[in-house]
Amino acid sequence: MADKQTHTSSRRAAAIAAGLGLIAAPLAMAADPVPTASAPAITVAVPTPNAATLQAAFREAFAAGDYPRALEAAQQLTVLTGRQSPGAGEHVAALLNLASTHFKLGDYIAAEPLFIEALNLAEDRYGGNSARTIDPLRGLGITLLAQQRPEAAAPVLARAVALSRRTSGLFNDEQLAMSVPLSRAYRLLGMVEDVEREEQYAFRTVEVRHGADSPQMLAALDRLALWYEDTGRPAQARGLHRRAFGIATLPKAGTSNGAVHALLGVVRTYFIEYRDGVEQSEPADGANSTGFSFTSSDAPPASQIRGVYALDPQAERALKLALEIGMRSGRLPLQQDVLLQYGDYHMLDRNVVAAREMYARAYAVRATRAASEPASTLADPLAEPYGLLFRRPTWADRHLMLPRSEVVEHETALEFLVTADGEARDIKVVSSDLSPTQRRQLVD
Repeated sequence: MADKQTHTSSRRAAAIAAGLGLIAAPLAMAADPVPTASAPAITVAVPTPNAATLQAAFREAFAAGDYPRALEAAQQLTVLTGRQSPGAGEHVAALLNLASTHFKLGDYIAAEPLFIEALNLAEDRYGGNSARTIDPLRGLGITLLAQQRPEAAAPVLARAVALSRRTSGLFNDEQLAMSVPLSRAYRLLGMVEDVEREEQYAFRTVEVRHGADSPQMLAALDRLALWYEDTGRPAQARGLHRRAFGIATLPKAGTSNGAVHALLGVVRTYFIEYRDGVEQSEPADGANSTGFSFTSSDAPPASQIRGVYALDPQAERALKLALEIGMRSGRLPLQQDVLLQYGDYHMLDRNVVAAREMYARAYAVRATRAASEPASTLADPLAEPYGLLFRRPTWADRHLMLPRSEVVEHETALEFLVTADGEARDIKVVSSDLSPTQRRQLVD
């Protein structure tokens, strides 16, 4: 009886040891010296995930922003579809999923060849003019742009935009995912006319698809207005910001964020006019049923013309209104943005005491935010000095809208002292290839 029990125990130990060997061989070797040949064979069935399971896992992780987990599912799905149906639609989709996940993880080097492979497979299977090539083109274009390669990104994105318009209509929403980064690529390349065309087209697309008073117009208005600001057309930009304010205050929109954002845009246009001189009249597209005016007339005072610099008091009226809306909303980020820009207004107006008061209030709001928000989202807005006013010489301002290929660039190094109040003093030219007249205009 004892011999039988001992033999049975030995067999049970051997079976346990063999089972452990399927999980961790070193543990099995240390557990029992009984030869594994005498133990019964044990197999464990591990279910192989199918494409539907992997796709569901990928979508769940990607939507949740868990990109490392999404990457694992995307890699398995790519291998599986590549083995079962190489070059088919599901394989191309898997490659796009994998490339997009690498992109989200900031690994643009890994994403690029995957987008190229997906594009090549789509072209081989569906043809170069198929709508199936749009997603690979868009992914490749924004990946190249993320690598600071606008010269390579622009033609890829331009092809995607053209295909989108050809296959889905001239004013389809889909094209915005390509035309907006395409415009950015053109900006980096100094292709001003191409930027203008894409910005106008993107704006009209939203307007046609969603209506002139739709809340979805807010982003389109802001984007086009910023382009006008960047190219020295503040009156046109102001008309768009005013229109955005009107939409943001409509009952169907009711967005304090949009209203404050639009008002701060209006303020920036007055800052630009203080820098460059005021334009003679407001553009026609600024006057519409959803716009607003701070005074009875939109025309600038007669004394404010090009070459005469005065900070328009309407800028402060816009700031007061923005601060009122921000305080009423209770949204601390809005309040901080308004207070900082209000401080900038006072600095430009040479009222340093009032400026410091606004900056101090902004910092108090930031301290309140710090109690409930991650520190990584609260960059110090005044950690480094930044320029509020630099008046370009007339010869530089004159060429603002020219393509970069038609502009001759010069370099000048200046040395100066910045006072506690932010003024530049004792400006000296260290080196320059400008003419004496141009140097004098630059320093002045």
